Amino acid sequence: MEIEVTDTRENPMMEREEYFLEIKHQKESTPSREKIIDKFSAQNDEDPLKIELGSINTAYGNGYSTTKLKVYEEQVREENEEEEKQPEEEEEE
Repeated sequence: MEIEVTDTRENPMMEREEYFLEIKHQKESTPSREKIIDKFSAQNDEDPLKIELGSINTAYGNGYSTTKLKVYEEQVREENEEEEKQPEEEEEE
């Protein structure tokens, strides 16, 4: 998976920077939100908890996706959001 920034905008009113991304994932399925956030944060030295990702758009059979990613000045996500919630087991009587 490769991530290319196609456009960048500053949004001072919302205290964030907005990045428009093209994600190349030839011969792979569309990457998950967490994979994209982790790769972008590693490449750009950003805190992943300050990143919010919009919808991922992929054309059928295409190895390219586009998305809008927002990097806020303050943390916008909780650490436990990254983990999938497990359904609670019902107690037997």
